Formats: sequence, C-alpha cells, structure tokens
Amino acid sequence: RAYTVIPHVPDSPTRADLQSRLHVATLTLAQKFPGTPGKAFTRPYDVTTVMPIDQALRSTSRETFSLVFAAAGALVLLACLNVTGLAAARVQDRRHELTLRRALGGRGGDLVRLLAAESVVIVTTGAVAGLALSVPLMNAATALLPDTLVLFRPLEIDVRVAAFVV
Repeated sequence: RAYTVIPHVPDSPTRADLQSRLHVATLTLAQKFPGTPGKAFTRPYDVTTVMPIDQALRSTSRETFSLVFAAAGALVLLACLNVTGLAAARVQDRRHELTLRRALGGRGGDLVRLLAAESVVIVTTGAVAGLALSVPLMNAATALLPDTLVLFRPLEIDVRVAAFVV
C-alpha cells in the first residue's frame, strides 16, 4: 500500500488522461487481486492520484526546504551583522584617535575616507572568509539533511548569490 509510481511518459498526455488510465489500471488490479476479507491493507489502492513529479517532491519536502532556506538566510544575516558590528566597534575604539586627528587639522572628508578604506578591508576579509568556509559548511549542512529529501542535482555554491551577498 505504500508505493509511489514515477513513470516516464514520452507522449505527454494530459493529466486527466493519465488519471483515467491509472484508475482503469487500479480497477483491473482490484479485480485480479480482490484481497482477503477481514484482513487490513490487502487490496490495491482505492484512490490514486496523478501529479507532476516536482509537485509530489515539493509536497513531501516543503518543510525541509523552508527550514534550510530560513537557516541559510539567518546565517547570512548574522554574518552581515557580525561584520558590521566589528566595523562599528573598530570606529568606537578609535574615537579618541579620530578626535585628535580632527583637532590637528584633519578634514572630515579625509577621516571618512580613512574609515571607509578600513571598513572595505574588514568587509573584504569577512567576505573572503565566508566564501572560503561556504563549501565546507554546505557539505556539513548537506550531511544533516534527512534521507527522505530528494535532490534533483548536487548542491553547489551559486556564484550569482555569492556575488550578491558580497
């Protein structure tokens, strides 16, 4: 009673046509194997449903995909907040130095450029570290996925997403 049939249908008939053909096949099986009275689960399926493979896989894996997507989003958000926090802490630690530079005649634009250059270095270092750790972390996260999760292709780092995050 717990079978999933995934046929390859080259002619691409309509879903209704496939449903009717499956219903006829089920009725034929029910006549051929009527089951044993009094015993549960001995008859073929009474109800059969035709659905596209992507819909069938999504219906069983939607929660897992949502969880993985939310975890990845939270990880990116935490990484961005961490790097921003490091940059802000660095500026806060240098408050006295910046005040002294300003008192000695440093222009505001020069100080902003200095802080921007340092922030770029910190953010670049964080991005490089994140990209370097992305593959090992992805492999570790993939190992935690349940065996029932069906993947159409192996997971890989999408360059467009990595560029967007950077």
